[in-house]
Amino acid sequence: MTPMNRNHDEAGLLRLAVASPEIRVGDPDFNLERHLEIARQAAADGAQLLVFPELGLTGYSCADLFYQPLLQRSALAALERLARAGEDLPLAMVAGLPLAIDGRLFNCAAFVANGRVLGLVPKSFLPNSAEFYEERWFSAADRLTRAELELCGETVPIGTDLLF
Repeated sequence: MTPMNRNHDEAGLLRLAVASPEIRVGDPDFNLERHLEIARQAAADGAQLLVFPELGLTGYSCADLFYQPLLQRSALAALERLARAGEDLPLAMVAGLPLAIDGRLFNCAAFVANGRVLGLVPKSFLPNSAEFYEERWFSAADRLTRAELELCGETVPIGTDLLF
């Protein structure tokens, strides 16, 4: 551990990294690979938490493609692979994806660490003006009808009041 990291740890600080990877709209496999490249570099640089962009596993501008079950399944598979890869990385990650729950689609941030998805936070406030039409595709967090769901073979909490 470098002296800088030791000082951060002793002070109770967290080393945070934010990333903006190259994204291909509607291509979760490509996007996952870019996420993983950045995650490996961030871990090597000593980051403890890495935050990726909203809807980064699919691309933000998928528009009506968000409704496609194939895109939804591919994004979920990418999240599962990101979680598994995280088992070998000494950092936590937050990645964005659309998630279908009980007939509604949510814009979620997934918190991943130690090879697992530890929780999901759906977006609460959806912009719906100018170039933003999120209400067309997504439901706000207050429309969520459950506090947990089966994901990646585990029961995972979902909500806006989670602490990680």
